Amino acid sequence: MFSRYISRIFSCALPALIAANLSSCTTAQPTTTPPTVDTDCGVERWAVKTLSDVDTTTIDFSKIDTSSIRAEYAWTKPTSPSARLDLEKHVVSITAHLVSYVKEDDGDIHLVLQDDSGLTMIGEIPSPTCASVIHTSHVDEYSTAVQWIKTNVGNPTTSFKDAERIVTVTGVRFFDFIHNQRGVADNGVEIHPVLSIR
Repeated sequence: MFSRYISRIFSCALPALIAANLSSCTTAQPTTTPPTVDTDCGVERWAVKTLSDVDTTTIDFSKIDTSSIRAEYAWTKPTSPSARLDLEKHVVSITAHLVSYVKEDDGDIHLVLQDDSGLTMIGEIPSPTCASVIHTSHVDEYSTAVQWIKTNVGNPTTSFKDAERIVTVTGVRFFDFIHNQRGVADNGVEIHPVLSIR
């Protein structure tokens, strides 16, 4: 009788104990998907454009110069720079009309800015998922700027979309190689990267 009692206890309790131990050994692993990282990023003076060059440390980000598109046109176009120029060590803020925008092949958002007289220049928000940008110290600002565009203007696509909104764009002055970009200034001056937009 006693042996049958013990046998019944083991036959009922043992499977439960085994199941409990197995479940503790097979804890479900997190299923969070890591953020997508794009490897197809830009090339031309890319480190300067994304604030990942060594000279970024010489920029005083606490000092913001209020400027205008017309004032930026006054700078003389530099000849084929490679390293960061002194003029590219300034944070500037410009209020202008955002007239069109597009998501470029390298993932950047290209903004065409225009003043009341019709002068245009470009602002560029680097892609925060670009492999060479994702670990830079300003990636959160790029992410915020991209989200602002999506929320307040529209989701960028690989085709230009028209916009009509007055914005204040703040970022670092940059001189790009002129290659028939839409909205390019005569001297190639841009705000690249854009650090904030509102």
